[in-house]
Amino acid sequence: MQRNCKVTRVNKGTRQMGLINKLSFLACTCLFCLSAFADCDRNCSILDFNSDNAQDASKDGVLVIRYLFGLTDESLVEDLSQSVTDSTLISVTINALDTKLDIDGNGAVDALTDGLLLYRYLDGHRGQSLVRGVIAPNAKRFSADHIEVYLESLSQ
Repeated sequence: MQRNCKVTRVNKGTRQMGLINKLSFLACTCLFCLSAFADCDRNCSILDFNSDNAQDASKDGVLVIRYLFGLTDESLVEDLSQSVTDSTLISVTINALDTKLDIDGNGAVDALTDGLLLYRYLDGHRGQSLVRGVIAPNAKRFSADHIEVYLESLSQ
């Protein structure tokens, strides 16, 4: 039996569920996805925050940076695209990663370091263009090689 960890899009009937039911469903789905990550099909990734089967800077990277800056609700998804609409599900998905989003390993998840590293990585930057000017002074992962290996482990 093949497992597919993709969180399905929310249709009109599902939107009418109570907030608690939505969060419960997503939490269960995310826990299943993370626990069975190795068995997911090639499109399942924990860095695909809007569940469109693509990891890209213009949506997923922007969502993480906005979330790390504290934006929620409509501000989180505003002007991204019609496929990025459910801010509650996206927030819960990003929040579920917790310390995995500490990309430079300094013990803090920050929009101007970790968020920009993720954005640049999803945008195709590698080597010095990935890390230039965004590594925290107390980072444990500070070289482009270490950052790339860590991000690659998350995006598989």
